[in-house]
Amino acid sequence: MKSESTLDKREEKLPNLTISIAQELDFEVKSQISQIFVDGFFEWLQYFSKDKNKLVAAFTHSFLLEDFFLAHEDQEVLAMAALGNGKSAPLKLEVKPLIKHLGFVKGLAAYLFLKKEFEKQSYPFEMTDKMASIEFVATKSNRRGRGLATELLKRMMNQPEIYVLEVASSNHEALKLYEKLGFETFKTVKAPKQAGFEHYIYMKADKTKP
Repeated sequence: MKSESTLDKREEKLPNLTISIAQELDFEVKSQISQIFVDGFFEWLQYFSKDKNKLVAAFTHSFLLEDFFLAHEDQEVLAMAALGNGKSAPLKLEVKPLIKHLGFVKGLAAYLFLKKEFEKQSYPFEMTDKMASIEFVATKSNRRGRGLATELLKRMMNQPEIYVLEVASSNHEALKLYEKLGFETFKTVKAPKQAGFEHYIYMKADKTKP
């Protein structure tokens, strides 16, 4: 279930903060999304380059703006999250920008590995029409710890659906955040050794219940 059907082109205003679908904003957001993405997932992306500027440039054109929700103040993006259907990914990798900014070997490796990880990844359970997947939750590095991601997710989860997400067992802060938002673990899957953590944890919050 794509994000545009959830917000229905509506903005939620908080004190000095607005939550919008990225596609509807009239200022440049792709490079800001890419910066937050690189900072948030640098533990995995650093294998392809330790230069964050190169990584930001390489991934700037990958994000499908209709699927991303942004918390922003004026024209500064502070937090992001994508809403999908668990079948089609909220980003589409392009090999040319990756090779251009990361070099042929690392760029091609990033394309082949991340395309499988991000675009073709399927959940180990059946996604129904009443389920929406929450992905790529991240906050700008200098704005973390202020509850922005929590508020963003609350505003996103405004439809009677079952929201599901995947989180690494080592990400204790994220697990605490999701539990506070009403998510419960319903499935765990053993992670491969190269993942660096023990399990993938799958959580859901059922908004269809009164």
